[in-house]
Amino acid sequence: SSEKIISINIIKNNFYDLKILRKLSPENLEFLEILRLQENNIDDIKVLSEIEFPNLKELNLSKNRLNDNCSEHLKKFKKKDCIQILNVYDNNIKNPEFFTLIKDFTSLKELYVGHNKFENKFNAEKYDFPDTLEIIGLTIGVFSNESINEIKKFNFKNLKTLYLKGNDLNNLDFIKNLTCVNLENIWLRNNFIVDYKPLERFNKSLKRIILRGNLISDIQGLKEFVDQFEQLNELVLSENKIDLNNNKNSEIIDQIIKLKKKNFILK
Repeated sequence: SSEKIISINIIKNNFYDLKILRKLSPENLEFLEILRLQENNIDDIKVLSEIEFPNLKELNLSKNRLNDNCSEHLKKFKKKDCIQILNVYDNNIKNPEFFTLIKDFTSLKELYVGHNKFENKFNAEKYDFPDTLEIIGLTIGVFSNESINEIKKFNFKNLKTLYLKGNDLNNLDFIKNLTCVNLENIWLRNNFIVDYKPLERFNKSLKRIILRGNLISDIQGLKEFVDQFEQLNELVLSENKIDLNNNKNSEIIDQIIKLKKKNFILK
């Protein structure tokens, strides 16, 4: 009898020709749940659209050379209603029309699309996300300061983790419009953020706040900010503009260190 394959992992192999997958019989692939092809040289995924993966839950194509043609071939997977994790991080996708696909992945729980080559910023009037998402990675060049304010349009009722690293954001005004009442983790590393206080809106749910590599200098009130959070156990403010030679700043940091939160990294 044919062997049941649950997972296929071809990673960091300079692999580019997906035709090898055709050698597997439908019986081999009937139970396949995970297909990880990251960090190769794949630029064409037409073969994937020609093979049946009836139970595929995770498709990882990150760090390859995918271009705009991948959208056409990914359409097949949205019809299957089984994909829960889709990762196309760090490819060569330029046309933001790629996002028109996403709303139809009705079982999607995790989506990673950052670090592509999108020529135009995200347009909330044209694109949408499924409300099933729990983790979404929109890092490096997906949003601008203007377009991110349209995030209010989306229903993120199940979202727990939001990655917004490297989008050149200079404020957190969009926070007041987020619909994700259960947000637990937010990554805002490598932006131009000065004021962290809008994050107070999620003081009941946030467990992790990553603000490393921003422009925060004023930490007066940081202790009071931290005290508001019911579940916060990780706060990273390293690589900001905090003057550690300032006695008041040093005192505030000492106060927070005394909270004995081992994952509070402030300098």
